[in-house]
Amino acid sequence: MSFVRFFDKERQVIPRWHTYSMARWLRMTLSGRSEDEKRIQDEGYDQLISSWEGNKELGHGADLVGNALALNSFGDPAALEAASLILKNKAYAGALLSEVAENYLRLSRNIPLPLPDVIVPERDRKFYKVISNLKSRVRGYPHNPILWMDLAFYYSAIGQIESASHAVEVSLSLNRDNRYLLRSASRFYIHVGSPDKGLYYVRQSSLIRQDPWLVAAEIAISDSIGKPSKQIKLGKRMMESAAFPKLHLSELASAMGTIELKSGAKRKGRKLFDLALEDPTENALAQATSMQDEIGDLGERLNPEALSQSFEADARIKFNEQDFEGSIEATKKWFAYQPFSSRPAVTGSYIASVALERFEEAIKIAKMGLLSSPREFFLINNLASAYPVDSADPKI
Repeated sequence: MSFVRFFDKERQVIPRWHTYSMARWLRMTLSGRSEDEKRIQDEGYDQLISSWEGNKELGHGADLVGNALALNSFGDPAALEAASLILKNKAYAGALLSEVAENYLRLSRNIPLPLPDVIVPERDRKFYKVISNLKSRVRGYPHNPILWMDLAFYYSAIGQIESASHAVEVSLSLNRDNRYLLRSASRFYIHVGSPDKGLYYVRQSSLIRQDPWLVAAEIAISDSIGKPSKQIKLGKRMMESAAFPKLHLSELASAMGTIELKSGAKRKGRKLFDLALEDPTENALAQATSMQDEIGDLGERLNPEALSQSFEADARIKFNEQDFEGSIEATKKWFAYQPFSSRPAVTGSYIASVALERFEEAIKIAKMGLLSSPREFFLINNLASAYPVDSADPKI
C-alpha cells in the first residue's frame, strides 16, 4: 500500500500558510539578505517609528513591533525599546501582544523559538476562542498586518471564508511587500479556488526580484494551475549564485526539480532535489517524499531533526513503512498546523478508517476537515465509509 497512490494529486511546493508564530519556528521568515539590506526603510515603517518616538504608549509600540516582525527588521532600536515596554506592562498588553514582543526580542537576539502551541483539531470551540482573542487584539491594534493574517487563518479553519477574505485583504492593504504575508495570501486564494489572484499578488511584489521564497511560490503556483512561469530564468540565476543560504533555495529547487521530473528530465530533477535537501524546509521535505519514485530512496539524506518538523513528510514515510499508528499521529500534527487544508483531513480519516478501523476517530477527523472544505469529495466519501451500516448519525 503506497501513500502516494492514495493521497497525492499533482503535488507542488505551493506556499504553506502557517500562523506567524509557526512560520517563525519553521524559519520561514528569516531574511536571506545581507545585514545592510535587512531593514526595509519604507515610508510606512518610518512613520511608525516617528509615532513611537513622539508618543511611547502601548498602542504605538504594538504597531511598531508587529510591523518590525513583518518586515524582518530585527534589532531595530526603536522596536526593541517598544518590545521591552510591552513586556514591562504585560498586565495591560495581554498575552498575545506579550508573545509578539517576546518573540521579537528572541529573534533579535538569535535565541531559538520554542515550538508554538497548536490546536489539535478535535473540537472547533478552540478555534472560536482563538478568533475571539484575535478580534480583540485587532480592534486594539488595527494596523498590525500579522494579526489580520492570523485572524484569516483561523476563520479559514472553520469555513468562514467571507470573514477570512476580508482579513486577508486588510492585511495586504497594510503591507504588500512581505514574504510571509504574500505567501500566506496566495495559499488562501488557492484554498478558495482563486489561484490566479494569489499568483497576481506574488508577481506584483517588488520583492520577487530578490527573494527566492517568492520566486518559488510563483513557479509552484504557476505549475499547479498549468500556466507558464515568468520566473524560471531568475530562479536558475538565484540557485547558481552564492548570495543565498541553502534554506532559502530549498523550495525553489523543489519547485523546479518537480517540473523537471514531470517532464522526464530525471537527472536534472534529482540534482535539484539534492540542493533542496541540503537544508530543507518542511514543505520541501514533504515534496521529496512525494517524489521518491522519481528521485530514489531518500535514506541518509533525511535529517532527523528536519524530519521532526515536517509532519507531512513524517506521515508519508511512516505510512509507507506500514507504521499506521505513527502515521496517524504525524497526520494529526500536520492537520493541527494546516487546519484549513483538506489533505491532512483526508489522509487522517482514511488511515483511521481503513488501516486502523477506528471509525469514530475517522468520523471526527473528517467532520473537522469538512468545516473548511465542505465540498471535498474524498472527505465526504471517507465520512460515509466510516459510518456504521445501521446508523445514519452515530454519536462520537
